[in-house]
Amino acid sequence: MMPRAREDSVNARRERHERVDRADAGVAAMRLRAAGSRRVAGAAPSSGILALPSRTTFMPTFDITTGADLQEVDNALNQARKELENRYDFKGTKWSMEFDRKTGKLLLSAEDSTKLDAMWDIVGQKMVKRGVSLRNLDAGKPVEGTMGSSRREITIIQAIEKEKAKEIVRYIKEANIKKVQGSVQGDTVRVTGPKRDDLQECMAALKRHEFGIELKYGNFRD
Repeated sequence: MMPRAREDSVNARRERHERVDRADAGVAAMRLRAAGSRRVAGAAPSSGILALPSRTTFMPTFDITTGADLQEVDNALNQARKELENRYDFKGTKWSMEFDRKTGKLLLSAEDSTKLDAMWDIVGQKMVKRGVSLRNLDAGKPVEGTMGSSRREITIIQAIEKEKAKEIVRYIKEANIKKVQGSVQGDTVRVTGPKRDDLQECMAALKRHEFGIELKYGNFRD
């Protein structure tokens, strides 16, 4: 049998532990109530099951752009200059070929309109050989200068203009290809569809149509 004094000591320690446990339980209950008060008003009560984020569905896409490789433009112009320098009909004549990369402007100048036309033909040939589409060369009308001279400004098209982009989107819509649709994103047209095969069908339709500029297709995503 346990001595009386020792039994009193054990009972006292047990009571202290019980008081501590009750205090801890009270603190936990207060924290739960505080957390509940911070819930968004009207939110459905939790079922106790951890909710997983909904899975986002991505559709296949590709982008339509345009533009010329300016390095190839430079290469084509250098080749054109070499040919003109060796042509007998340009010997001793004044002509110039100036290209501004920043603005994408090419200015051809010659003593007369006949030589200007010859320059433009040679430039066009060299561009094609270097892979630069003539559809992206927006040639202005020849301008007559003093003493029968002539000049012509050509703009290298490097982006799809807003109205042209709208035309492409409208064509895609009218093609009515299985929920395929286009949207204008700056100087790019993004095409989306439920399947990659549908996008390939749309691309084939776009290639059959003439939009006046070279269309490039890239950035494919499944």
